[in-house]
Amino acid sequence: MKLSVIDLGYNSVKLVCYKVNSDGTFRAYDRRSIKIKIGRGLTERGNLSDVAIRDTIESLSLFRDILVCDDVKNVLAVATSAVREAKNRNRFISDIYDKTGFSFRILSHKEESYYSWCGALHSTCIPDALFFDLGGGSLEIVYSQDFKITNHLSLPLGALRMTRMLNQKKGELEKKYARKLLMKLEQHILKSLPDRKQFVFSPDVTLVGVGGTLRTIAQFDQDLNNYPLDKINNYKMKIEHIDEITEKLSGMSISEITEIVSIGSSRADTVVPGCYVISSLMRKLGYDSVVVSTEGLREGLVLSFINDSGYSSSDNIQPILRSQVEHIVKNGCKRIPPPSRYHDFLETLLSAGLLKEREHQILIEAIPRGSQFHSILSPNSLFYALIDEEYKNLSHGELLVLCLSIIYSKKQKTSNRLFAKYKSILHTPQNRRSIEKISSCLNFIAAIEKSRATIHQVVYDGNIFHIDLRCNDLFKFPKFLFEEAKKSLILSLGISVEYSIQLEPNDIEVKVEDNSIF
Repeated sequence: MKLSVIDLGYNSVKLVCYKVNSDGTFRAYDRRSIKIKIGRGLTERGNLSDVAIRDTIESLSLFRDILVCDDVKNVLAVATSAVREAKNRNRFISDIYDKTGFSFRILSHKEESYYSWCGALHSTCIPDALFFDLGGGSLEIVYSQDFKITNHLSLPLGALRMTRMLNQKKGELEKKYARKLLMKLEQHILKSLPDRKQFVFSPDVTLVGVGGTLRTIAQFDQDLNNYPLDKINNYKMKIEHIDEITEKLSGMSISEITEIVSIGSSRADTVVPGCYVISSLMRKLGYDSVVVSTEGLREGLVLSFINDSGYSSSDNIQPILRSQVEHIVKNGCKRIPPPSRYHDFLETLLSAGLLKEREHQILIEAIPRGSQFHSILSPNSLFYALIDEEYKNLSHGELLVLCLSIIYSKKQKTSNRLFAKYKSILHTPQNRRSIEKISSCLNFIAAIEKSRATIHQVVYDGNIFHIDLRCNDLFKFPKFLFEEAKKSLILSLGISVEYSIQLEPNDIEVKVEDNSIF
């Protein structure tokens, strides 16, 4: 199924087209964004100007043609802060429908924040989070514990709205922002933000953020620090880096900022005010880092639609919507269980302390991934195919451990070379050790798959790891392949390993022991 979302915000109108799979997963295949800055079209009387209305309808007419050509039948069209605040919003929405056929739904503050929280938390799977969405017109803040929303706050601190406060004229693009105006802006932001006493939350929750400004400065931060991994989702950005970027950009004109590739003209005028909002929020609430999510409002809308959770607007949707998005996120963030046929093997490794909890979870994630791209012969191609996949609740370091473990199980030399390339992320010796352990387990599982054997029992007595196998044809059992996989386990886990093979229908048993090392 094809599904598209049109997001009419304070700063831009966006179209994102998704391919939805039968299992409920989805992926964007087309993205369009037009900077109409409709929020600047709000007149002193609170109406959207004729120019803003005309530009919006022209942009939506383009989107309509795109969707017609692509034969997209399901369209979710929503409007946020600028339209929400406009006194002539009803006439505006009616005009859009008459001229484009799009039926827009105006989201309330809570609806906007709930959908955005849903999209972000579904992609990061952080149970205890202080979440914020910095848009063009508003700053939405949501606090959740164990994927349950407990508090929400909406503030008029959007990046474009803050830009308007600086009153930078189009003819002044060559001028730098006046330091006095920036200090005044910062004071206004800090005064508007809640402190820990006003917005009560546990001190150990993770700060998670979405929004164009945050993604932009995350990309700029990676460029400045030669970050080797081209991935923004789940990127953890430190406040000192945000402060450095804020200071650097504050000393530049809009024209100079436009020349920065990772920022460009689309965000050149709003990125500095947006930086001040993010850094002020982090300082006032005592955070030294923020986890960046690349998914938010639009993905939350898609999740709500495909889960049949009452997308249609109603007067009492907010309490219902909250429980629905909580259910979507909690279900989507359930840990992947170990494959049933390897359950005993994997759980024994964990309970015996041979694998740590994170290594155990990474291994479970890696098992289906290792065979997913079996037709890709080149280890390099396999690595980039793996890294391009979406992974929940994995830091960038853990993601690299997963990918390099699969590569290591196939070609150690390539894995070692890639490890050196990403050593700034994989800086601890434990990561190399984890890759060796996980890859040896993957090799052993691959040997079982190829032999068409099954694990009947696994026992570890503190010295010897014993695996009891069953197979249908003892003479076709690949003994040398298993010996190779067994050696890999011995070397990586530092234990003695033995296995026994029994014919499935009979009682014939062959026992192979290893006492040669350790």
